[in-house]
Amino acid sequence: MRKDELGVPQLVEWLAADIGATAVALVDRRDADLAAWPAGLPASLRRALDGFPCLRVDWARARSELLGEEETNSTCDCGERHQLRAVAMHGRWVLVIVTKGLLLPDGCFEPTTAADYALLVLGIREFLEDGGARRRGPRPI
Repeated sequence: MRKDELGVPQLVEWLAADIGATAVALVDRRDADLAAWPAGLPASLRRALDGFPCLRVDWARARSELLGEEETNSTCDCGERHQLRAVAMHGRWVLVIVTKGLLLPDGCFEPTTAADYALLVLGIREFLEDGGARRRGPRPI
């Protein structure tokens, strides 16, 4: 099966595998209010964050960036580059990624993950935009 023939759950799963993420989830903001984060995040993301105690996310800043710039990054300073990255999509969805080494300290993508990340995030965004989210069955993650 080609990546462009997949639904959102498969694209999210493929993204996690391709970039070596610890956890990835597509969060429906109707079910998980940003003000409740991190408590309101899916269990897989909370477990991943618990596994990186060095990753201290400023949740107020992250919420502000998601609402304004539609993306946020938080990177630890322990040298392992643990990171939380979140991208808002269409005002309703937030793709949240917890990983080790996704981005370089200057904010540029690692060359080995940049193409996969861009392709799969674009695929998820387009699928949600064309209404695919309304046709899906159970929540993706």
